[in-house]
Amino acid sequence: MILPTTFITLLTALLLQCDSAGELKTFIPERILSVPLSQLISGKEAAKIVSRMHGKDVAPKATVIGVYGAERETAVIYISQFPSDSKARRYLRKMCRSMGKGSSGFGHHVDFKVDTMDVHFAVGMGQIHYFYALEDRLYWLAVDPHIARPALAEVLNVQVENVPTLQDIMRRAIGDPSEQEL
Repeated sequence: MILPTTFITLLTALLLQCDSAGELKTFIPERILSVPLSQLISGKEAAKIVSRMHGKDVAPKATVIGVYGAERETAVIYISQFPSDSKARRYLRKMCRSMGKGSSGFGHHVDFKVDTMDVHFAVGMGQIHYFYALEDRLYWLAVDPHIARPALAEVLNVQVENVPTLQDIMRRAIGDPSEQEL
């Protein structure tokens, strides 16, 4: 017979394992640059928001959204967790294919490297959008242009010099041959 405290401990451990959105919250920064986290949305509510943005059910329930700024959103980070690294990368490729170079309200889609990480870039809705897969998670950072480069550097925990400038990325996006390798 299992003792009641042992049962409660096992049940708690099982519930914590099932709360993958709760685990994802640890990847949401408390601030981006000097802008504090003003809203944290997780689980089914976050998945519903992401699915509504896409017009179809696309987000796993293990999704979190961090909103930075009070009056007008300065930055929003979306993180969705997939069953494996390969599924996260597969979904990223699918998203990039459907986005193309100008569909879905986004334009100038290009990819580049920050250190060894492949990062995708697009412009849309008045913001700069960076998105990438890291392990079994898919990240999307929507940020105001004036803080885009340092915000990405901070989120990736790299030196800002390791992130291409918006000018360099845009030159590549519009086809300037001198910017083919970022």
